[in-house]
Amino acid sequence: MNICLDRGVHFSDHISKSREILKIPSGESDFHYMSWPVVWYKDLILQFQEYLSNTYNQHWQNVLHEAGIISEYTLYGIYVEEVLRLKNLDIISEPLHVGIWDKEDFQRFLSNGFSVDSNIFCIVVQSNLEIEVNEYYQKISCFLKY
Repeated sequence: MNICLDRGVHFSDHISKSREILKIPSGESDFHYMSWPVVWYKDLILQFQEYLSNTYNQHWQNVLHEAGIISEYTLYGIYVEEVLRLKNLDIISEPLHVGIWDKEDFQRFLSNGFSVDSNIFCIVVQSNLEIEVNEYYQKISCFLKY
């Protein structure tokens, strides 16, 4: 099993909130697990739901609803690594994606200087940028496999 992670001080609130929800103490890891693609294993999600329901003695959806702002990626990553402590867990620290988070990233993406490493699995374009797919389709079409 693989889990992809990333570092970031600005995600410490998500890490703290996830530990609070999971009712586990502070840990040594500062990974926030926000990388793409994310693999969600059905059996682990079902275990996670059961863990929350049993820990709080209420439906897991209520627990997450009442928690406020969360990162599902961080919550899942910390649960898998620190609560389940799976023996066959491989941690991938190199990004598998290219993230386009703002208009400047998008302009760099369109520039001729932009390149994609052979380890890159996907390109993530922030949806709230309101950029139509046809504006970058030609740039990504060479990566698409039909």
